[in-house]
Amino acid sequence: FHTILLSSEAFYRHDMVDSTQIEISRREPRASRVAYVERMAAAFSAFDVEILVYLRKPEDFIESLYSEASSKPKMVLGFEDLIAAKMLRVDYDFHIDLFRKHFRKVTIKHFEDERSEGIVDRFFAHIGAKELEIPDLTLRRSPKKQASLWVVAKKRATNLTPDEQRSLWEFVTSDEANTVFDDPPNATFWTDLDKRTAFLKKYSNSSAYPGAVDTRKQVTTVTLSPEQERAADAAYAEYLACRKGGFVKRAASALLPKPKSSFNAKTARY
Repeated sequence: FHTILLSSEAFYRHDMVDSTQIEISRREPRASRVAYVERMAAAFSAFDVEILVYLRKPEDFIESLYSEASSKPKMVLGFEDLIAAKMLRVDYDFHIDLFRKHFRKVTIKHFEDERSEGIVDRFFAHIGAKELEIPDLTLRRSPKKQASLWVVAKKRATNLTPDEQRSLWEFVTSDEANTVFDDPPNATFWTDLDKRTAFLKKYSNSSAYPGAVDTRKQVTTVTLSPEQERAADAAYAEYLACRKGGFVKRAASALLPKPKSSFNAKTARY
C-alpha cells in the first residue's frame, strides 16, 4: 500500500503530558501542545506526511463541543465554565501554524463546505480512495441543546451508574427525544451574550477560517425550566418502561440499540 491513513481527533487536541504532569498542562497548555506535535513529527519523520484538518465555524464548534461534553460521565459544568478551559481548541491559527512548522503538507477543509457535498465521499476522494465501496452510514443524531442541559442537570442531581448515563445519552439522541425537547430559533448555550460577542470577534476571522461573522445576529439563550425538566423526566421514565428487558449492552461503542417500543413522546411533550 502506498497510503497509510491515521484518523484521530487526538492529533488535534492532545498534549505531551503523563498522569503526573496534568497541572503543568493546565498552566501551560500551549507549551504542552507544542511538545506533543514535536513528538508526533519525530515519530512520522520517515514518511511523506499530509496533515488533513477539518475545521468548523468556531461559534458552531464550541457549542457542539459542549453538547458532546455533556455525554461524559463526570461533566457537570455550565457552558461558559467548560469552554473557558477549552478555548485553545478554537485557536485555529495556533494549531495550523504548529502543524505547518513540522509537516511539509497541511490541508485545511471546512466542515460546512464538505458536508454540503457529502463529507465522507469527498474525504475518500481526497486521499485517492474514491473507488472504495463506502457502506451506508448511520450517523448519530446530535441532541438538542435543551436535551444537553437536561442531561447535565440529571448528573448534578443523582450519582448515576455508567449504564444509566449511557441510557440518558441514548435517549436524548433518539427520535423520541426529538419531540420532547424544543430549542428556540437560533438557540445558544451562551448566557452572557456580551461574552459571546467578544468570542466571535476574537476567533471567528482567523487566517485558517476566514470570513467575518455578524456579531449582531439575534440569538436566544436556551433554558430548561423546572416544569420542562419534570416533563422530560416523565418522558424518559416512559421510554425506559417501554424498553425494559430490551437493552443489549455494547460496551465497546458505549451506545445502546435502537428502541423497540411503541413509545410516543408526543403524549409527554411539554
